[in-house]
Amino acid sequence: MSKKAHKTTHGSHSHLRKTLLIYMAVMALLCLFAQVIVSLRDDRIDVYAALALLPAALYYAYFNIVSKSQLGDVRFARLVTHCIGFLMVNLSYHVHALLLLIDSSQTGWRGMYLPEGWFGVLLAMFVIWGFGLLIHMIASVAQGGLEDSDA
Repeated sequence: MSKKAHKTTHGSHSHLRKTLLIYMAVMALLCLFAQVIVSLRDDRIDVYAALALLPAALYYAYFNIVSKSQLGDVRFARLVTHCIGFLMVNLSYHVHALLLLIDSSQTGWRGMYLPEGWFGVLLAMFVIWGFGLLIHMIASVAQGGLEDSDA
């Protein structure tokens, strides 16, 4: 690889790192927004909780569409964005649930308690999305991390 090609590749990788850090920060803020909405609604998982997560879902889709060519040029970049989305969303709900469990154990409940609706968020969403992430991971590794190429 020539020095010029290396500099161009290095420059695009550096730009992608910054872009991914911004993506992570925005996803974290949008997930925090969703958890605040859930908290303000007495920790209920309902249609409003789903609507509160909608900005994160829309940003996730928007980022992946707008950044398609940039992500396709770097090994495993699409997989990384998928992992970031998966972890940010799922961890936000799991941390919230952990705090609820800690609180319920300290307020006199015998055992730990989560309000109705948390099963789907904690287990079903994690398992279904996790299965999709696993398929993405297998496909990405099989293609050498360059999903848009003929590798």
